[in-house]
Amino acid sequence: MAIAINTRTGYGPQVNLRELIPRKNHKICSVFPGEIIFHNHNGMYVLPGCKDGERYSSVEIQPGYDRFDLGEDRHLVELVNTAKLIAQDFIGLVAGRTDYLERGIFVPEGDEPTDEELAAAEAHLRKWLEVKINEAERVFAETGKLGWIDSNAKAAARRMGAKYKWAEDFNAKEMIDCPACARPMPKGAKIHSMGEGGCGQRIIYDFAGNPQWADEVKPVVPVQAPPVPQQVQGLKR
Repeated sequence: MAIAINTRTGYGPQVNLRELIPRKNHKICSVFPGEIIFHNHNGMYVLPGCKDGERYSSVEIQPGYDRFDLGEDRHLVELVNTAKLIAQDFIGLVAGRTDYLERGIFVPEGDEPTDEELAAAEAHLRKWLEVKINEAERVFAETGKLGWIDSNAKAAARRMGAKYKWAEDFNAKEMIDCPACARPMPKGAKIHSMGEGGCGQRIIYDFAGNPQWADEVKPVVPVQAPPVPQQVQGLKR
């Protein structure tokens, strides 16, 4: 319900503070195993990947506001977009995109996702995984090159619990947390590849094999030895 509050200041323009839409958050939900980062003028949100044993993961989106400067330390703050609309914009629905939906990422109609919505998301994800695996099978049959296989296909094979020759190297990798972005990366990698959802940062390892973000490691400055005192002639010590 629209609420209008007129505030008469006695001078300058009259302030009309309007509350047109409810001030409440709304969720983006996911059954996709990978982390997703949303970022635009409405802010930045991190949607965690859905882990084994979880029905879904989620992140709460806040409504959007505009702040208008009316001069003389007076402002008008107006709620301009619902959190639900912003959430739908983040996953591309406003622009007519479906790539997030195809991976099992969705905006529920209500405050919490229903069983039907979760079942539909699981179905979308499984279809997406099957498409990626079929594409990888075709590419590997034509080229025989592991480097041509999409990392999403390797992740899909792992998610489906399927064994493929082109995914063996991916399944065998020991994964660690990247010291720069905290997302999974292969142990021993010197760059967290952006092609596999990484941050592209350079990683180095200390003598114990612990990963470190290269930009945070300060160079070791050698300690200068104190100057050797010169012998002064005629001075007895």
